[in-house]
Parts: sequence; structure tokens; C-alpha cells
Amino acid sequence: IPALVLNAFEGRGPIHVLQIDAHIDFRDEIEGIRDGYSSPMRRASEMPWVERIVHVGARGVGSARPADVADSIKCGNALITAREVRERGVERVLREFPEGVNIYIAIDCDGLDPSVMPGTSCPMPGGLSFYEAAGLIQGLVHRGHVIGMDIAEFFPALDIQGLTALAITRLITILMGTMVRAGAGGIR
Repeated sequence: IPALVLNAFEGRGPIHVLQIDAHIDFRDEIEGIRDGYSSPMRRASEMPWVERIVHVGARGVGSARPADVADSIKCGNALITAREVRERGVERVLREFPEGVNIYIAIDCDGLDPSVMPGTSCPMPGGLSFYEAAGLIQGLVHRGHVIGMDIAEFFPALDIQGLTALAITRLITILMGTMVRAGAGGIR
């Protein structure tokens, strides 16, 4: 979803991306497929109007190959693990975004802890808490211009008592409410 949405912003950059995900999604290709499940952030980084990606929440075996991490860092992107957010706080992430920039937020449900979002195909312990994710959203609205947000990898059949759906709804509501209170919105 992020690469498809960001493609619509051609000529309207620069755009900085916050990606909350258990994986950095920076594979170049898998079996010849370049626009697959593991590649959206790599494709986004190739767009001249996408200035930088801040990957947040990566953890666990299979979250990225060493070459993928090296390639992303070589592009000027930042990688902040979920553990680092827990230890150093959301301010550590917010400092990666210059004041006043355009920001797109891409959230995969597995970026949050399964106690918050169990309804995903790849639940992994140690993800961001609800309040860490909410704090990032609120902080970015006050730091720059949030131009959009997507939430992906929600599997309703795997959700427990609608907890993931509720968390998604609350994060969207927090984004909208914070933007209204801040008088923010739209690309500049």
C-alpha cells in the first residue's frame, strides 16, 4: 500500500516516511518479483520525492537480511528497533524528522505488540505499545505535515475479540483529532 499511495505524490515532495513494522520491507526482489509483499519500502525509496524512510519496530528473525539493512542505511534511511523505542522513548524517533516536513505514516499491524494487535499474519512479541504508536502519530502531527497514513496486514479472521480493529480505529481517530486540534492537514 505505501508504495502505491506514495506514487500518487509525484512532484509533491520531499516526503519523509515513518514505517512502523516488524520488517523493513526493503527486499529488491524475490524470485523476480520486484513489487511484492517484501519490497514496498525499497520501491518507495526509489521515488525521487521520497526523501527518507524511518523504519521503526523491526525485530526478530526474518525481519530483514543484512544486505537489505545495509541498502536502506546506504539510502540515508534510519532503522530504530522496537526495543530502542521502549528504552529511549518516542522522542528518539521524532528527532529523525526535521521540523515542517511532509510525513507519510505506514503502519503494519505486526509493528505493534500482539497484545495490542493480535489480528495479523505474523504476530511477534516485543512490538510497539499502543501508547508508543499513538505518541508517534501525535508527535509527527506537531512536528510536520502528516499527508497520509495507511494501516496494513490486518487479518480480521485472526483478531481476538476485535482488539486489532479497535486499536486501528483508535489510531485513526487519534490522527484525525490531533490534526483538527493542531489545525493541520494537507501537503505543503
